[in-house]
Amino acid sequence: MKRGINFKIPNTYGRFLPDMLRPVDITSYSWFVGGEEFYRGQDGEIDRPLLLEETEKDGEIFSHLIHQCAHVHQKKKETA
Repeated sequence: MKRGINFKIPNTYGRFLPDMLRPVDITSYSWFVGGEEFYRGQDGEIDRPLLLEETEKDGEIFSHLIHQCAHVHQKKKETA
């Protein structure tokens, strides 16, 4: 059995996670985030990391994280 959802998110500012997850009761689930780089953004600038490493978040905490800022920025990981 497979569980989970995957998204491709543009490398730009936006509210992608809250918008995509709007139909889901986020607080009813535990969320595993697979180590993507998400940053809080403010006034067109990257503020501080939101999610940087693989982690599991309680639904209430995850919902708060993705709804607390005006913009969420996803930056592609650099490869050597």
